[in-house]
Amino acid sequence: MLYEHLCFHAQQAAEKALKAVLLAHGVTFPRTHDLAFLVDQLPSAISIPPELIDLPTLSKYAVQNRYPGDTIPATAKHRVHAMRLAEHTVGWAKRLVAKT
Repeated sequence: MLYEHLCFHAQQAAEKALKAVLLAHGVTFPRTHDLAFLVDQLPSAISIPPELIDLPTLSKYAVQNRYPGDTIPATAKHRVHAMRLAEHTVGWAKRLVAKT
């Protein structure tokens, strides 16, 4: 499997987790894959944990890596970083959604 595909799926997991938090808190948002934008839509009472500071960097994998030939090259290091961000985001989102 290509690292680019794994990074794409990590971005998707993080995006869906962020959207779940927003929906659980009654926040509406437009169609977007921009993680920085979604983070900015969080209510002021919700803060992003320090381990998610790099979360917006996953946005680059959202669209371009969907189709063969138009990928952003990714290495094993990128994959590890992307997967770690996705795991932390999903865990954080689960905790927040469970409290609502």
